[in-house]
Amino acid sequence: MKKYLVEVISQHLVRYVVEAREESDAQDEVVMNMDQYNEDWKEFSQRHLGDTILSTREVDEEEIIGIFDRDNDYLATFPRENKLSLINVIEYPDKEIVPGERDWDYDGLGNKVYKGTMRAYDK
Repeated sequence: MKKYLVEVISQHLVRYVVEAREESDAQDEVVMNMDQYNEDWKEFSQRHLGDTILSTREVDEEEIIGIFDRDNDYLATFPRENKLSLINVIEYPDKEIVPGERDWDYDGLGNKVYKGTMRAYDK
């Protein structure tokens, strides 16, 4: 089996309601407060807009370790086997299941659901 690095961005719509003299003041306050912990600054609502795949490419174990160490420099001393344990493995069925012959489908977000429903597939 091959290993693939899949890079994804996750987007959220975040709303703040700000009382201010000018629109630009409201915008400045949001930018200044959303990146720091401020107990007085309140988020109005948040909705996940989904994930977007930016790129996918095949990688080997040495590249995986290098990427891990760069992205998580504070964990660089973790044992190699701990780093490699973070690889997700797809378990394929012994026999290929034809989509029309299965009782489940994907819900559009990658989750298995009973065919024709939005109920989580639990088998």
